[in-house]
Amino acid sequence: MKTTTLFCLSLVFFTFSTQAQISKGSVLLGGNIGFSNSETSNNSNEYKNQSYNVSPSLGFVVKDNQVFGLNLSYSYGIFKSPVNQKSESTTYGAGIFHRRYLPLGKSFYLYGEGQLNTDFTNQEQSSVSTVYKMTSNSVGVDLFPGVAYAISKKFHLEIGMSDLISLGYYSVKQHNTGLPDSRNSQLTFRVNANPASDLSLGFRILLGNK
Repeated sequence: MKTTTLFCLSLVFFTFSTQAQISKGSVLLGGNIGFSNSETSNNSNEYKNQSYNVSPSLGFVVKDNQVFGLNLSYSYGIFKSPVNQKSESTTYGAGIFHRRYLPLGKSFYLYGEGQLNTDFTNQEQSSVSTVYKMTSNSVGVDLFPGVAYAISKKFHLEIGMSDLISLGYYSVKQHNTGLPDSRNSQLTFRVNANPASDLSLGFRILLGNK
């Protein structure tokens, strides 16, 4: 029994210690792409909601399985209702990140990532008689885990739990027809109680990986 246990532990250790590493000096190119389009009906009225986002990424492997890099992001969303109401939102963002990989088994990695981001959002809502405009700036820190699968040594697919833990500062300016403009700011802390609802899909291309 002891011999069998020692053999199993040795096999597990050998499996983890011999996995392919993401080698120091490599470069990671990739990012995430998302799109959604929905239409709903209520009492013969149709509501349309469409959005998409793109977030390219560039990373440098400074130590085996450790990456520092830069993220950019762009997202756009539009909502239309049958009573001449429309809402549009555009967000631009940039940030730096640190990611650490842990080999799980052949072709699989678990990773943890921390990001420091800044975003700018412009939103406008309009109806027959009113116009509402909102601009916001934010700075935040996000922490989340993910899993990557190496289809080859050069190409990884991945899935991450976006914004599992986040801390941010927001500054908002609002304009509403017939009302004075307003400004406010707030500090927020958030733990995502349902991370499965904010999954992100992405890919990475490794250049120079041994």
